[in-house]
Amino acid sequence: MCDENLCETLIKDDEINENDDNKNPLENLCEDFKKDKDDIENIYNMHKLEYIEELFELIKEEDIKFQRVKLEFGYDNMNTSEILRKIFPCINEIIHKFEIIGHIAHLNFCDKLESCKKIIAEIILDKNKSIKTVINKKDILNNTHRTFNIELLAGENNYVTQLKENNIRVKLNYELIYWNSKLKKERDRIYNLVKDNSIIIDVFGGVGIFSLSLSKKSCLCFSNDINEHAYKYMNINISMNKNKNILTYNMDGREFLEKLFNLKIFSKNNNVLTLYINDQNQKNISLDVLNSKNHIITGNDKNKSKNKNKNENKNENKNENKNENKNENKKDIQNNNMCEKENNISDRKCPYIHNNNNQRNITCDNNNNNNNMNVSGNNSIHQYTDMYEHKFKYQKIGEENMDNSKNEENHKIDINLNIYEDIHILMNLPQTALEFLNVFKKYKKEKNDELRNVFIHCYYFAKPEFFYEHAEKNILLHFNQLPKDIKITEVI
Repeated sequence: MCDENLCETLIKDDEINENDDNKNPLENLCEDFKKDKDDIENIYNMHKLEYIEELFELIKEEDIKFQRVKLEFGYDNMNTSEILRKIFPCINEIIHKFEIIGHIAHLNFCDKLESCKKIIAEIILDKNKSIKTVINKKDILNNTHRTFNIELLAGENNYVTQLKENNIRVKLNYELIYWNSKLKKERDRIYNLVKDNSIIIDVFGGVGIFSLSLSKKSCLCFSNDINEHAYKYMNINISMNKNKNILTYNMDGREFLEKLFNLKIFSKNNNVLTLYINDQNQKNISLDVLNSKNHIITGNDKNKSKNKNKNENKNENKNENKNENKNENKKDIQNNNMCEKENNISDRKCPYIHNNNNQRNITCDNNNNNNNMNVSGNNSIHQYTDMYEHKFKYQKIGEENMDNSKNEENHKIDINLNIYEDIHILMNLPQTALEFLNVFKKYKKEKNDELRNVFIHCYYFAKPEFFYEHAEKNILLHFNQLPKDIKITEVI
């Protein structure tokens, strides 16, 4: 049954529409607005003198005084971009966008601006009160730790900085550790892709940002980096953010993966993971957290972690001093000798994902922030692996014996693997990560062994015209087979 009033309304509306000359309702609205506007203007013009008289009467009553002010549009009223365009009107490539890392502004100058880079830096420093240091990158990232020679252009000679990303506090020494704020979108993409209660293996972890982010999803995280300075700040950041589900390592990436293979965490048949951890990891984790599905800290654990964090923060503040950059820079000079040759390959960057359950996805990402990087050749990774072998053989994952010369106490822990599901292996070292794929051939699957879903995110650089070809060629070269399902995502 149809309501009578409703039926009547519908009929009336139909009659109106038929007699409306088929006009668009939006056109009618615009016409009405124009009419109203014209009417208002006409009314104002008719009574203009009356309005002025009323205004003067009000000024007299309120004793309002007039003052003539001359406004000058100058340096103080202009932003950085406007000032630079005024000073250098003939140069189109003037820098008005730059990367900010905490209190540091990072610029990349072209040859045309070489003579005026100091002036530009001083303007950026003066117009941006949060910036205390302005630097220029003197060369490309071509060494093991992906660090570069810094040229101080203006401000403080201080490269230890702090920043925030997605409410995660990050501390680092920008002179000694690689960091790229522009990769936040990629980190967010990985975060959205990973499910809760996954196992994260970050082979080239840097200061630990991937693990710090994914730990929020109740993941069991293994974060590694070959750079001892990155490892140091990785642990500092875990303490600052009060994470209790991240294990950290300072090892060569290949050895790190091989050690994890021996733990059988890829197998669904393995219910308990037994680890022997050092004192640092004893501070980093809580067994109550790791063995709970939601990673909830109990009351006792909260009190313990609070006391630990207070003591650690006090020690950190005491140890931080002005000479930190100089001392760490001396140690890092040796690493700069292990460089790879340039092939002027543009900055396409691609992570690969593949699944060990006969269903493999590969994600290839594109980043336009790094130029002239070399990804070809099989020998580059071996140039430094042997040099660091003696250093990493004493760090322990699993049940292997430590060297007797080390007096470091080991702590045995058991983690319930039934809580965790998929495994995500992050290999964010675009220059050489593809060469690490052959390490997965060393994984030995036992009979009747059911594997977890394993995703490998492997980043690389490639020329745009050889984007897919480069991926397939290097996967076949180092992995000896192509995944059945390849998914490629460009990240700009």
